[in-house]
Amino acid sequence: SMDFHADGLPITPAGLEYARTTLGADLAGIWTVLAVETGGFGFLPDRRPKVLFERHIFHYVTKGRFDATHPDISNATPGGYIGGAGEYDRILSAVKLDYESALDSASWGIGQILGFNSDRAGYDLVDDLVADMIHSEDNQLRAMAKFIASAGFKATGKFKPTTAPDSISSSNGGRTCPLGSSAQWFPS
Repeated sequence: SMDFHADGLPITPAGLEYARTTLGADLAGIWTVLAVETGGFGFLPDRRPKVLFERHIFHYVTKGRFDATHPDISNATPGGYIGGAGEYDRILSAVKLDYESALDSASWGIGQILGFNSDRAGYDLVDDLVADMIHSEDNQLRAMAKFIASAGFKATGKFKPTTAPDSISSSNGGRTCPLGSSAQWFPS
């Protein structure tokens, strides 16, 4: 059984510097994004990565085949969030139905990268993304930076407290994306 525990290492100056240089942002801006997404922490107190299970993504990737039997975890409408460690119960319920789709349907770590976007965050397989998310906040931050850069967005000057464009929001599951509402980004 998966327990999603590993090293759970905290963020380091090297991880922040990677994000800063990749995104052309200042450190205050990076911290603003992280504070909005996860309060600046990528792990729960038990050292599992912070996650949210996105039932509307599970519905989408499984073509709705579990909607009738498991509407709490497969539904065209977003919602059903428990929060905290309770999100792992939702992921594990989905894993029993469709392993890869379950991992694809959760947003992971300090930047809340959707498993479905693992390729855009630099991974060949969602399993590799999840393994990195479990290991360290630096890995979580690198994945966030790669995902944002892959979308062709970069910070322009100082981060501004405005709503991110819909195109970014929709590219990460329709929730506030790894940018939250804290940063204004423009196509590079």
